[in-house]
Amino acid sequence: MNQNSNYYKVLGIDPTVSDEDLHRVFKGLFARYNPSSNPNSMYLKTMYQQLNEAFEVLGDRTKREQYNLERGFGAPIRSEVVTPVNNAPPALPNREHSVSESRVTTVKESNTAYIFLFVLIGILVIGGGGFAYFTLNGDKGKSNEIVTEEAVKTPLVNKDAEYEKSKGDIIVAEEKQQQVLVDKEEEKQATEITVSKSNTEQIVKNEEKVVKKTTESVKSETVAKLNDRKEQAPAKRAFRLGASKNDVWAAKGDPTDITTSGDLEIWHYGKTRIKFRDGKVVD
Repeated sequence: MNQNSNYYKVLGIDPTVSDEDLHRVFKGLFARYNPSSNPNSMYLKTMYQQLNEAFEVLGDRTKREQYNLERGFGAPIRSEVVTPVNNAPPALPNREHSVSESRVTTVKESNTAYIFLFVLIGILVIGGGGFAYFTLNGDKGKSNEIVTEEAVKTPLVNKDAEYEKSKGDIIVAEEKQQQVLVDKEEEKQATEITVSKSNTEQIVKNEEKVVKKTTESVKSETVAKLNDRKEQAPAKRAFRLGASKNDVWAAKGDPTDITTSGDLEIWHYGKTRIKFRDGKVVD
C-alpha cells in the first residue's frame, strides 16, 4: 500500500477506535491471513504485507495520532491498558516483501498488456464489422430508396378506387343478406296466410255442413208434423154430442182455459167453446 492508503478501511474499523480494540483487531487479522498456513498463496502474502504496513503506522501511538491528524480523522480514544506492540505477529522478512512486490508489479504489467490487446482487438472487430455492414447494405439501401420513390409516385387514386371497390362489395353483400331476410319473411307470411285460408275454408265447409244438416233435420221434422196433423185431422172432427172428455181431448188437444157455469164445465179453444154436463158434450 502507498502512503495515501486508508489503513482503517483495510482493517474495517473506525479511525477513533481505542488502542486496545485496534491491537485486538490486528491480532485477529494476522492470525487469519498468516501465509504459513499456505505458503504458495499470493493473496495471503499480499494481505499479510498490507497488515504489516498498517501496523507499522497505527501500532505506534504517536504515529497513529499524526496519521489521523494529516487525514482529518478524529483523535483515537485513549485506553488505560494498551496491548504491547510486541504482541503483534512478526512481519514477514524483507525478502518475502520484495518477492511479493515484484510479483504484484509483474501481474499489474501483464494485466495492462492484456487490456490494451483486448481494446485493440475490439476496435478492429467493430471497425471491420461496420465497414462490412455498410458495404453489404449499400445496394439494399439504394433499392429501398427506389421502391420508396415508386411508392410515393403511385397515385392515391388507386387506393381510393380499391377502397370504393371494397366498400361497394360490402354494400352489395349487405343488400343480398337483407334481401334474403326479406324473402324469408315474405315466405313465412305467405305460409301463414295459406294455412289461415285453408283453416277458414275448412271452418266454412264445416259450418255449411252443420247448417245443411240442421236444415234437413228441421225440414224432416216439419214434414213429419204435417203428416201427423194430416193423419189426426179427421179424428179431430170425429167427436159429436154425447162424446166424452177423452174423445174431445183426443180430437182437440188441451184446452186453453176451463171454466164452469152452474152444472156446466166449459173448455175454451180460442173462440170455440165446448160445454160438458156430467162429463158428456152437450153443446
